[in-house]
This record gives sequence, C-alpha cells and structure tokens, in this order.
Amino acid sequence: MQIVIPINDFLWQLFPEAKQSMGELKSAMTEFYKKHYDEVTVDIKDDIATISLQERSITTQTYRNNLNKAVKLYETGQFDKAEENLIKIKEEFPNEADPYRLLGHIKWELNHPDDAINYLIDALRLDPENMAALTLIGNIFSVHFEDIDTALKYYNPILDIQPDPIVLYNVGMSLLKFDRKEEAADWAFEGAADSDNKSGCYKRTWSKRKNERLRHRMAWGDTW
Repeated sequence: MQIVIPINDFLWQLFPEAKQSMGELKSAMTEFYKKHYDEVTVDIKDDIATISLQERSITTQTYRNNLNKAVKLYETGQFDKAEENLIKIKEEFPNEADPYRLLGHIKWELNHPDDAINYLIDALRLDPENMAALTLIGNIFSVHFEDIDTALKYYNPILDIQPDPIVLYNVGMSLLKFDRKEEAADWAFEGAADSDNKSGCYKRTWSKRKNERLRHRMAWGDTW
C-alpha cells in the first residue's frame, strides 16, 4: 500500500522532529513507519512524500471484534478498560490508525490534551485523511490551547475529504471566536451550502459532551 502526503504545514506538524528539512523528513518518516510495517520506502519528489509499505498485519474479523469491544467500553465511559484493550489492539495491529485515534479521544476526555495529541498524530501518520482525528486535534488546539493557527493546519486538510457540513460550520464558528471573520465566513458558508438548511444543526458547539450517543459517534469517526 501507499500513503501520499503533500509536503506542507500539515506534514511538518506530523513530523516536527524533521525541522522542515527534507533529508530529516525522509529519515523521520522511515523511522516511524518501520515501527508499523515490515518494509518501508520513502520517496520525496515535487513536494510530495510517497510512502510505500508492506503491511505487517492484515485487518481481520478478530481486529474488528476487538475494536468493537473497546468502542463499547469507551461509549459507556469505561475509559481505563477501553484504553487497556486499545493498547493491546495497537500492538497486535500496528498499522491500524483507529486504535490510536480512540486512545486520543480517551485522553481528551480525561483532560490529558498532550497525550491526546500524541496519539492523534500517530493516527494521522498512519491515515492522513482520518477526518475524525483531524477534527479532534484541531479542536484541542483551538479550545484548550487557544491556538487557532496550529488548529488550522489540521482543519485545512478536512476541506479535501468531503467533510460533514456541520464540521465545516463549526470550524467557522471557532474562527469567529478568534475574530478571524473572513476565514470564518468561508468555512461557515461552505457548511451552510452543504447542509440543505437542516434546522437546528448549527446549534452544536465545540464543548466536550460526555453522553453515550456522542461517544458512539466519535468512536466511529463522526465527531459532531
């Protein structure tokens, strides 16, 4: 399989240890992916990083069953047990992004934003188009750290992934909170244009909700 990522602000956020050096980037990417895949080749050309990978594990029904079990524990607020299960899953299936993403959700729920970010970055290294991970890490930078510029480095790739209009609209509302009115209008308009004017759908906020229904949606990649 291949992972193809444009070399831009988003990629430098995922690999800060590369310090925006192409040579260091290739080394950092090779080192990371060798922990998750048997064979790794990193090619950097024309501002595109292409990572060719030989999978160490293959997604199986066992993986899906174990992940479902962890999700149910997460949904019902049994975070310690869910975390324990997810750690085992990521060790057995190291090339899967969702266990890392869910661990990021748990750490965010437990008010450990730095740990959440670390897990979410690993999820995005494995799956750069994981919209739930992009959205949550953007939210953490926006809400907890009040760093909208860093948040945008994660929000911006969402535009290329056919996002939910509610996500678009709420990114706009977050920008408005920082008085970024022009950017906010662009995001909010994009969300409104795709929404079919569904009543009440824009009353949601960035706040963390702890009810079971939201956890279910977050666990399966729908963060709103």
